[in-house]
Amino acid sequence: MADGRTKLLDKNVERGNYAWGCVENLRRVQTREGFDLKETDYKSYAKKLPVMILTNGFSQAMAFAFSKGFTVEKKKLKVKTWGLIFYHLARWLKNENLELEHKAEQIYRSSEDFMKEILNLPPSSYRAYQEEALRVLNWISRVAEGRILEEAE
Repeated sequence: MADGRTKLLDKNVERGNYAWGCVENLRRVQTREGFDLKETDYKSYAKKLPVMILTNGFSQAMAFAFSKGFTVEKKKLKVKTWGLIFYHLARWLKNENLELEHKAEQIYRSSEDFMKEILNLPPSSYRAYQEEALRVLNWISRVAEGRILEEAE
């Protein structure tokens, strides 16, 4: 019994470390060309996405994030804040490490592939993805809340 509990705790620690890395990744890429990101939006959207998943379903909430996550401005692709959250969640659910050097086009292609995957998940995998998404988003939201500070008015 203790072994199963240890595995759950280890997974929870992994989620926490991954969430920490997501905020670090946000800070690294936000000044790069092809990214239009705001830290305060990231914090806000990380709180909103779990509610959207529970209200509308996993695939609908992810489709919303994907649709709001990317734009083309002056013939150049831009990753918006929703797109980075989508990408962070996709990497976790696919058991892939954060790729700190990805460019906007790579993030878009990876996100597009994951969106297609979501739409074709069998019901048991869909539920597992949804449950794990909620778990890791809880961590991302908490870490973002603690690390992204807003100026008091």
